[in-house]
Amino acid sequence: MGTEGDDVARLIEGRLEQHDRNQFEVKLDYTIDRAKAKNRYEVNAYFFLPKSLGVDAQTYPKAQFYSDIQAHIRFKTPGLSLQDLARTDAGDSPLGKILRSLDSPSRGAARPGQQARLSQELRLVGCLMRANLRDRVRETCRRLRALAQSNPAAGHELDLLRSEIQALVEEARCVLLKYRLLRTSFSPPRFEASLSETYQLVDEYMSLTVEGHLTRLLESLQDATAQGWAVAAETELLGKSILDERAHRRGFGHESLPAVEGGNETLVYRLGLLKKFVMSVLFGAIPSPWVCPGDQGQLLSLAPDVNCVESRAPSLASPPPAVSQSMFPRLSVHRLATHGLVCAGQSAALLQQPVTPGPRPSTRRSAPPTSRCPLCGRARA
Repeated sequence: MGTEGDDVARLIEGRLEQHDRNQFEVKLDYTIDRAKAKNRYEVNAYFFLPKSLGVDAQTYPKAQFYSDIQAHIRFKTPGLSLQDLARTDAGDSPLGKILRSLDSPSRGAARPGQQARLSQELRLVGCLMRANLRDRVRETCRRLRALAQSNPAAGHELDLLRSEIQALVEEARCVLLKYRLLRTSFSPPRFEASLSETYQLVDEYMSLTVEGHLTRLLESLQDATAQGWAVAAETELLGKSILDERAHRRGFGHESLPAVEGGNETLVYRLGLLKKFVMSVLFGAIPSPWVCPGDQGQLLSLAPDVNCVESRAPSLASPPPAVSQSMFPRLSVHRLATHGLVCAGQSAALLQQPVTPGPRPSTRRSAPPTSRCPLCGRARA
C-alpha cells in the first residue's frame, strides 16, 4: 500500500490486519488541513491472490466484491494521557467537563442538551481509557520482549519498565476512582434513566478494558518471571487490580463476569456490544463513506465532508483534527451476515436483551435509494 507524494505519506497513517476469520481490515488515518476547503488523498492498494484459491471473475464477480466491503469513518480518539484525564480542574478533561456540567443548574428545555453533552463526555472517558491502556500496554510488552532477546541482565531498563507498570496501574485506578465517585450524581430523578444506563455501561466497559489489558501485561510478566527477573511486586499488583475489577462488576450486578468453565462466549459478545456503544461517540454525525469501482476497476472510497459536523465532534479534537477510515473486505467468497454500529439510542434495549452468541441480523442504516455516488453515479446499496 502506498500514497502519492511524500507530503501525503506523512499525513496518512495506515495498517492492514486480520479482523476476524472472514475479514481483514484496512485502516487509514487522515490528517485534516483546515486551510484547505477540501482534503483529498490518494492511496494505491494491491491485492495478490494465489491462483490455487480459484478466485476469479466467475467465482467472485466484481459487483459482489464491492458489495462485500464495509466502510466506516470516525474521528480519532483525542490524544490525552491518563494523568490529564484525571485532572478534573483541567479544561480539556472530559471528567472535568462532567463535573462542571453537574454543578451548573439546568431547567426546562436546557436539560435535553445537557444530557446529550454528558452522554458524550461519559463515552469519551471510556474511549480515552481504552486508547491509553492499549498503547501503553502494547509498548511495555514490546520492550519486555526486546529486553529478553537482547540483554536480560540490563537492570536499568528493567527498573524503568517496573516503574512504568506501577505508574500505569496507579493512573488507571485514579481515573476509575474519580469516575465512580460520580455514580450517585446520575441517579434519577435528576436525569433520565437512559443517562444513568450510559454511565453504568461505560463503567462496565472501562472495567473490562482495564482487566483485559492488564491481563495481557501480566502474561508478559509471567514469562519474565520464568527467566528469573525480579518482577514479583508488579505481578502481584497486576493480579490484585484484575481481581478488584471483577469484584467491582460483581458487586454492581454487571453481567460481564468470566465463567470458570467454557469459552466465555457471552462475555466476549457483551464486550463487543459495549465497545460499539462507547466508541459511537467518535462517529458523531459523520455519514457513511462511499465505496465503489473506478473507471479502471480500482477501488474508490469517497469520505464525506467532515467540516459540517465539527460541532458534533469529540470535545478534545485538537488541531489538526484527524479522521479514521476502516474498510473490511471479506476473505470468503460466501456472503455472511454483517453487524452494524450501535448508536446511543440503541444501547439500553440492545444490551438488556438476552445475550446469545452468534450472528445477528444487520442493523446497518442504509441511505435513501435516490442517493448516488458523486464519483460513479451508482445508487448507494
